[in-house]
Amino acid sequence: DSSKPPNIADYSFPLLIKDLDDLIHGLGYDTATVLGHDWGGGVAWTHALNYPQSVHRLIVCNIPHPAVSLRLLSTNKEQQSRSWYTLFFKTPRLPEAYTVADDFKLFDDYFRGHYGFKKQENFTVEDMEAWKCTFSKPGCLRSALNYYRALFQNPGKGFTMETCTVKTLILWG
Repeated sequence: DSSKPPNIADYSFPLLIKDLDDLIHGLGYDTATVLGHDWGGGVAWTHALNYPQSVHRLIVCNIPHPAVSLRLLSTNKEQQSRSWYTLFFKTPRLPEAYTVADDFKLFDDYFRGHYGFKKQENFTVEDMEAWKCTFSKPGCLRSALNYYRALFQNPGKGFTMETCTVKTLILWG
């Protein structure tokens, strides 16, 4: 139920990492252990690279250093194939319509269908209904997709992607 800025530019990495830094300090902390998974891991990495003074420890799950991610996305055919959905999400209006169609059938197919997770019991009917309820809220689905839409607009601009000086744990599953 957080704010859902309407514009794609609202989800640029420089703004996201500044928001994360502001959150840490707004909660009254000088530093925090920052944990991120997948694309959120990209935000966590980039925050640690640009605001190392605010990160006590960094934990990232299933995503390499941002420079490696960008290189693989631009040069590796296998990674490009696995990331097909990011191109689909950049399409105006179509991803929103496809996602909500038939009462969010996409969620059921993805999480509980033939191509879904192996341990489907980890995602209950109640979980699915909660996700459907959340993404049905005004602006929620558009905001989630705008995060992907902003991802490749000027990647690497406005922040550093040098060596990470923060102690980092990478978990891969």
